[in-house]
Amino acid sequence: MGGKLAGIEVGYRTSLTHSDSTLAVTMWIEKLRAVDITLRSEVRSAHASPDSKPAVTATTQLAFADPEAGTLRRLSADERAALAAWTTTD
Repeated sequence: MGGKLAGIEVGYRTSLTHSDSTLAVTMWIEKLRAVDITLRSEVRSAHASPDSKPAVTATTQLAFADPEAGTLRRLSADERAALAAWTTTD
């Protein structure tokens, strides 16, 4: 499965320092469409509560491609089913 980075947006909400190490990164699929997905990420200090405000938020859009043809391609039913397990429902 080939992919292309179609877009990325990063928001720095609060500072993290060396004493915040290690970091906890939470990722999930926010949108699952025919030829692309949007990943959502949140970064917090590993010492922070999982429901605390994240220090960094990001969205990444990945488009699926046929590397030989150099064109976008639709996800198969099996690929969509596998990715659906990582998609939010709210």
